Amino acid sequence: DNIDLIRSDLNSHPRKQALQRIFQEQTGQDQLSALEYMQVIDLFVSGKAKAWIEDDPTEALKANVLSSAPSGDPALPSSNLRAIVERMNAIKRTEGIEEKTLRQYLSFAALFEMLMGHDDITQIRQPDVKAFRADLAQMPKNWGKSPKDQASTRDEVMAKAASLPPDKVGLSVGTINRHLDHLNQIADWARDEGLAVDLNLKPSKLRRKETVRARDKRDAFSVEQLHVVFQNPVWTGSHSEHHQTKVGQEIFKNGIYWCPLIGAYTGARREEIAGLAPSDIVESDGVACFSIEDSELRRIKNLSSRRLIPIHSHLIDLGFLDYVQEARRNKQTSLFPELYEAGNDAFGRKVGR
Repeated sequence: DNIDLIRSDLNSHPRKQALQRIFQEQTGQDQLSALEYMQVIDLFVSGKAKAWIEDDPTEALKANVLSSAPSGDPALPSSNLRAIVERMNAIKRTEGIEEKTLRQYLSFAALFEMLMGHDDITQIRQPDVKAFRADLAQMPKNWGKSPKDQASTRDEVMAKAASLPPDKVGLSVGTINRHLDHLNQIADWARDEGLAVDLNLKPSKLRRKETVRARDKRDAFSVEQLHVVFQNPVWTGSHSEHHQTKVGQEIFKNGIYWCPLIGAYTGARREEIAGLAPSDIVESDGVACFSIEDSELRRIKNLSSRRLIPIHSHLIDLGFLDYVQEARRNKQTSLFPELYEAGNDAFGRKVGR
């Protein structure tokens, strides 16, 4: 049977080597996966077997491999991680996903390229993800806090980690898992776009198990600690509005003053507080409240984050409602305009510095 002879020939070691060599030459891929090899075999068995009895079967093989290789399709979008993320973010932005999350996807793409040396989603394999996860566990904990980190090479990052004590090395389990989930989402998105993502690429399967409950990861401030925090010159007397942490005689009731106080009494997220507008201060059943929901200034994390929070009487005693009234008289769109960073299109980062 000719078909059986052809199959036997294609499965021989010399023929496998020849197929792989030609496949590499024509597609630029370093390795021919088992799935791709079976696809090449099927090309010949299904109607192209005659190539093996012609004088030069190489030309037929080249034509068939090229026609079946998805990576060369000019109609497909870029398989570069950053390009995929930008396309994905454009859609997610219309769905109301907050900018902080979208920036995390971009940061992930840059981090993966820096550590792994490549960023083509069609070339990423599961062992690459394992190596990426291992690198994350060996990086300095504070990597990414400085703008200089973005220009670092992998060797520089690992050299810095080697100089640090063990407790300063290794990203948290939560951060590592977030990066793996980001890659998983990007891979799924790329597949939906028709890109030839390895079917065995399943980053989320490599998530690490949390050993500490979320509520136990960080202790709440004690009353004594809060007293220490609020003894800062911001609340006792500052040198000037531009140097509020320097001891002086005047208290400046601006975003730096109000945001930590509101956070202490509400437990709201930093961006939720810093992005408050005068219109977000509402009254419900006669009680003044913070209305936390999507606005032109900021996005909330998810639908369950929408809520009303009563304003604590101490904040009212300190003059917060008077501050809100003044903002309304001045027709401010933001309660804390000085906290806005145009470069990042975000509120709140100044409070955390």
